Amino acid sequence: MPDELILVIHSHFPLSTLIAARGTCRLWRSLIPGTHIPIARRRLLELYIRAIHSPAFKATRPLILPYLQHFDRHRYLSRLPPNLPEEFRCWILEWPAKAVLGSIWPGLTLPSRDSRPPNALLEDGGVSLLHRTQPIMNGLVLDSPVPGHMQTTMSAAGARQGNSKTPYGLLLDTAMVEGWQRSRILVFAGDWGEVDLSGRVYQIDGLDVQVDKPLTETWVGYLQRELEHQELRMLEQNS
Repeated sequence: MPDELILVIHSHFPLSTLIAARGTCRLWRSLIPGTHIPIARRRLLELYIRAIHSPAFKATRPLILPYLQHFDRHRYLSRLPPNLPEEFRCWILEWPAKAVLGSIWPGLTLPSRDSRPPNALLEDGGVSLLHRTQPIMNGLVLDSPVPGHMQTTMSAAGARQGNSKTPYGLLLDTAMVEGWQRSRILVFAGDWGEVDLSGRVYQIDGLDVQVDKPLTETWVGYLQRELEHQELRMLEQNS
């Protein structure tokens, strides 16, 4: 089969098939980087390759795999607005369940910290909300009470799914940190001034949020951040 035809075929593969194709032979593995893969899928593939070579990834499999549960991926997406960040949509539909990073997966329900041995590789103080049957959508009402200081209130009623520019998104997790509620949210759509917030992940400490300093600019960036944090925790454990 000509290499050019293999490239065309690979460009239509979903993520799971691309992962399998990498293990088929050296030729296919060498051709995949030059394949015209949609950017969201390519970024997820690059993250997967990065993850499976990480010692922290391998160390967390026994902590995660026993608690994986099947969920209907298409039904999960049907409960969300149609204008999702493409990286998030592709992740839900195509990411291998056994390659969960941290506790970030709708099909993962870890037992409470009181009923399982503590392990710093998974502990960040937060409770994942992705596994809920009904995902939690919140609107973000942004305000600047004093120059240089930004605050937001989150409201389910503000999670508009139309053409409003009011930012709204999916609540990822929540925690109590030093007496303050800390929440993380993936913005699906919305603007602040001239800035498009879509696809960004923000951390909200109490009411405070830094609109110009998201945790990450993209969903894949957020997953990679979790992997890097696990690697750092592992180094601290072994030092």
